[in-house]
Amino acid sequence: MRDGNNRYAYMQSKGKTYLFVIQPLLASGAATLTFLGVQYLFMWIEYSPFANEVFVKALTSGWYLIVLLLIFIYSVIAIINVISWAYYKRKLR
Repeated sequence: MRDGNNRYAYMQSKGKTYLFVIQPLLASGAATLTFLGVQYLFMWIEYSPFANEVFVKALTSGWYLIVLLLIFIYSVIAIINVISWAYYKRKLR
């Protein structure tokens, strides 16, 4: 129970805006950049001399997939934060 109190106090101190908007946005941005970095490394291994050109063409032709990845990760993290907020709020009342 003490851990729940600490978690809920932390969540209250950060505020709802941070938990439901800023934190998921930062995490999904970091995950998307990591995905792009790994994708570039694999392209560099496969197309060594032309990796930059292939990577830029892949980004410009499939940019909507990257946006969908960002939105998907953002929504999953935001939903998890909403569920944990409601759980600890109800548990500690």
